[in-house]
Amino acid sequence: MEVLTVNASQANGKISITGTTDPAMLAVSFTVYDKTGTTQLVNRNTSVDNGSFSYEIEIEEGEYQICVADFNGGDCKTVTVTTSSEETGGDSSASSPNTGYQTIAKNETESAEPATNASANMLFPILAISLIAVAAITIAARRVFSKKK
Repeated sequence: MEVLTVNASQANGKISITGTTDPAMLAVSFTVYDKTGTTQLVNRNTSVDNGSFSYEIEIEEGEYQICVADFNGGDCKTVTVTTSSEETGGDSSASSPNTGYQTIAKNETESAEPATNASANMLFPILAISLIAVAAITIAARRVFSKKK
């Protein structure tokens, strides 16, 4: 399953993110980065209904990269949008400059890491290591105290 298209438009300091997916997809994860694509600013999930999704966020004026992928991982579709306080606007490289929309189709994107929350992905390994450490300390403590009797 994959995200097929991603659209991003802006008006009055809000970004509307819409797109299409394979019909069987249940949810998408999207990440908003700064214009360089290095600093993660927003990470959200939204449901997919009959192969379509839509989400709106408020954000300061600026240029942003938005990466959208299947909630369970997969190829990331990226779009760039510029926000302003004007009624319409968008990325100057958009295919329809007057609308503020830029559409990224399936064959035009690069494969990238899925849009996931890295800290959530690390939660299970951290908990597993913590549990192992607690068990090792408990066993060591039992050995020490059992020898003192």
